[in-house]
Amino acid sequence: MTIIRLGIALASAIQIRQLRHQEVQLMTQESKPSYTLSQLMMYFLKLGTLGFGGPVALVGFMHRDLVEQRMWIGESDYKEGLALAQIAPGPLAAQLAIYLGFVHFRILGATVVG
Repeated sequence: MTIIRLGIALASAIQIRQLRHQEVQLMTQESKPSYTLSQLMMYFLKLGTLGFGGPVALVGFMHRDLVEQRMWIGESDYKEGLALAQIAPGPLAAQLAIYLGFVHFRILGATVVG
């Protein structure tokens, strides 16, 4: 009886490990961006230099360009970043840009883009 329980526990542990391995593989596949950090930096440099309008207009341009046209950022990541930027005090468009840089490139992306 003890051997059977041990076998079941071992089989369960192996299944859990396999599922975790599959989750990690899916997460790494999804997190690879289709753009480079320099492309993102150049986009925000261009938007900051030539963008016309206030923060709300710039946020709209970011959604149109990055989510709808180029598809660099997912809709859920954009909405999450916008919500966080609206909650925090300070410049809305700059905070959203920093968050979008952080999404795929972490601290380096947030620093370079911001």
